[in-house]
Amino acid sequence: MRLAREPDTRDSAGRPERDAAPRPAPPWRVRALRLSAAAALAAAVTAVGVRAVRR
Repeated sequence: MRLAREPDTRDSAGRPERDAAPRPAPPWRVRALRLSAAAALAAAVTAVGVRAVRR
């Protein structure tokens, strides 16, 4: 079985083969870090928005 990221496992449209294995989920630490980064970004955007409305 070939990996989907190998260039020869894609058809002419760039789609992976039907039998290509899906990528495994990232480790829980990576998912938690991404989630906390997204939450921090959302909090910063909200704080900037609240500050702009109060002016």
